[in-house]
Amino acid sequence: MSDWKRSGVCLCHSSTTTGSDFCLRAGVRKHNSAVDVYHSTAGEAALPLLGLCEVAIEERKSDQRTHILILHTEAGHSDVSQAEWFNKSAWVHAVQICNLERIGHVDLLLALALGFDFVFLQKLPFEHGAADQSKEVELAQMMGGEERLELFVSQLELRNSMAKLPRTGGRWPYRRPVPGPNRRATARACATVLMPGVHQPLNLPQDAPYGTVELDLSACTMCQSCVWLCPTDALSIGEHKCELVFVESRCIQCGMCQSICPEDALKLRPRIDPKPSADTQQVLHQVEPFRCTSCGVPFVAKSMMDRLLARIWGRKGVRASEEVQELIPLCHSCQIQKQQGGNTKPAPLMIKPRQVSRQLL
Repeated sequence: MSDWKRSGVCLCHSSTTTGSDFCLRAGVRKHNSAVDVYHSTAGEAALPLLGLCEVAIEERKSDQRTHILILHTEAGHSDVSQAEWFNKSAWVHAVQICNLERIGHVDLLLALALGFDFVFLQKLPFEHGAADQSKEVELAQMMGGEERLELFVSQLELRNSMAKLPRTGGRWPYRRPVPGPNRRATARACATVLMPGVHQPLNLPQDAPYGTVELDLSACTMCQSCVWLCPTDALSIGEHKCELVFVESRCIQCGMCQSICPEDALKLRPRIDPKPSADTQQVLHQVEPFRCTSCGVPFVAKSMMDRLLARIWGRKGVRASEEVQELIPLCHSCQIQKQQGGNTKPAPLMIKPRQVSRQLL
């Protein structure tokens, strides 16, 4: 006997929005009494299927039947209902989604790693949404959901696809993933669980938001432009300002570091690395530090200081006063001490206030 459950997930931007006839918050629904509507709160909105998956994993522990998740819109309700008559063995949870386009690869990976053997997702009808949806599905497939995730257009496609599935899934083969503090961390945790035998990074499509950077050491000048522009702090400067440090799990492959690099030394490489090393700092480049001429503390890369001094002292370089030339090879603390050390000369970088004469009227 089939075991089909019905529920709904509303992904409206506002709790007061009633939306259109396709919205689960609308006052009139064709099967109002047949579904339990799930309203995601602000804290749960990041992972709207988490509660559903928590129920599924508990069912899956005691029931070895194949567990199937079907995500559809109100328009697909009829197709899903017709497909129900042709499957009498699987444990199926059909979920009507409001704003189905907001279901991404993170939600699909979570379902596959937390209780569901297969996920069927209704294909969006409009061209732009369908293209984005296909990219999300492809990304989820490459991150561990291969052959367990499929799009469907009609009840015939859904029925035929479900007919090919095994009746039993056996013992649940995956350890429980731990949702991270954000969607990216959750996706990585699910991918690690879904690919237990993979110990090397897997290449992803060019527009994937996961990956690493490749650095041409011979071209990098440690100018730090990439560090200043990185929006996620995936790139940073390490000890003594002479190390370029990278954390792969933070990289979103936005390309800003590549676009700002004046030497074209950085290249993006989309991939997913399931190893824990992706969360740790890796030194991409390390150069000789320049030490403060006063206290001896290293505070900048020697190559950068050499180029700066060459410009100042060179014939075609930037002209600077003697006071400025004395401050350049000093660290920040020593610069302040020198400027405030009782020198009678005015600070070289300060602007002398203009004297304004006043006449009595």
